[in-house]
Amino acid sequence: MRPSGLPDNSAELGASIVRHDAVSDQFSASIATRNGARAIVLETSLDFAPGAFAVVAVTRDAKRGDVGANRIDADWPSPAKSEAAMSKDGAFSSSGFLTRDVDELLDPSVSVSLETVVCRGLETKVPGVVDYRVTTRTGDEIVAQERRALRVGAPPERR
Repeated sequence: MRPSGLPDNSAELGASIVRHDAVSDQFSASIATRNGARAIVLETSLDFAPGAFAVVAVTRDAKRGDVGANRIDADWPSPAKSEAAMSKDGAFSSSGFLTRDVDELLDPSVSVSLETVVCRGLETKVPGVVDYRVTTRTGDEIVAQERRALRVGAPPERR
């Protein structure tokens, strides 16, 4: 939910995952903030089966009473049949930008959090080392760079 600009505000956020015209998952929360300059985000972890689905999200700003809703339709790929993929607005690719567009301006007074989620199917066997890199640039100049070797163990045996 975008920043309200109002201090000491709260919001109600909720979302449903819809598959085959039926709600398969749903979650919601009331979230309070002292600073009206920050966006309010509701996060949860879900197990996703491959196939078509929709996310239907609703927000309500407690002070203003504003209600917002959004629906995103997508088709989740099978991790057993494809390489790593990401989704933005229902389109999948193996690289790209998810929540910030290439030329989108960021507010310097608000902190920015970068997160990566790696998904793999239960049947996918990829033990080994994965090279993860993040590079921050100002124009063409590299101002920060980090690299991590992520060690991936074998998936647990299914019983």
